[in-house]
Amino acid sequence: MSGLKIVIVGTGNVAHQMGRKIAKSDHKLVAVMGRTRKNAQELSDILNCPYHSPVTLHKDPVDIYLIAVKDEAIEEVSKVLRNTNAIQIHMSGCTNMGVLQSKHRGIIWPLYSIRKEYDIDWSKIPLIIESSDIYASKKVKSLCEALGGKTYELNSEQRAHAHLLAVFINNFSKHFFSLIKKHQTAFGIDPSIYDEILGKTFEKIKSGEGLKKSLTGPARRNDKDIIKKHLSLLEDDDPMKELYQTFTKSILETYYGDELQGDTE
Repeated sequence: MSGLKIVIVGTGNVAHQMGRKIAKSDHKLVAVMGRTRKNAQELSDILNCPYHSPVTLHKDPVDIYLIAVKDEAIEEVSKVLRNTNAIQIHMSGCTNMGVLQSKHRGIIWPLYSIRKEYDIDWSKIPLIIESSDIYASKKVKSLCEALGGKTYELNSEQRAHAHLLAVFINNFSKHFFSLIKKHQTAFGIDPSIYDEILGKTFEKIKSGEGLKKSLTGPARRNDKDIIKKHLSLLEDDDPMKELYQTFTKSILETYYGDELQGDTE
């Protein structure tokens, strides 16, 4: 397949990283489009291609409009670009492909926390894809080949659940550990004492083997006295206390059933 002519719509983190990678490939970046002139011009200078603001149909035929904007703006942008034979591809983990207004549609969702200021090794990033038809599928896969990541075909429902789980794995876990760090600092606890247990925990998580069997701790034992003591230590830390209660309740329900939840209030 010859090089694709691509317009990037958006000027945020994903647009920056996608643009840099495409600019080094056999495909051609025809233009960058953005809501604000300043941001569109800045990205076009980095990628060495023309820019347009506001978003509008490109004057010349293109193969792909790569829509890398906020979820709530995807449909609105797509409507502006609908009178064309070009494929519209959005890059959201949670938005249905049906919001795209073109005949040929696709999705490429990089399952990664992307920031424009960091270098990215695209070969290590899973690319979740979906296409409306064979024609779109070929173009989507060609673009993914240029990125270098491994592709996984999921429909919109599967992708939405994959996105949900990514929020638990990536976003919630970071927040959880930031709360732990705050508690460690408050009581002068050296974080390095947890290095070994953290390493073993992440090994178990990554392998996915024996997670349920290997779980230990007061909730797993239904040790009401220790649970109450821990909650008393968290009297002045409402966020941590709430999380402790939620996880304890879930573990007790998983292993013992509702009748043995114990007092976690």
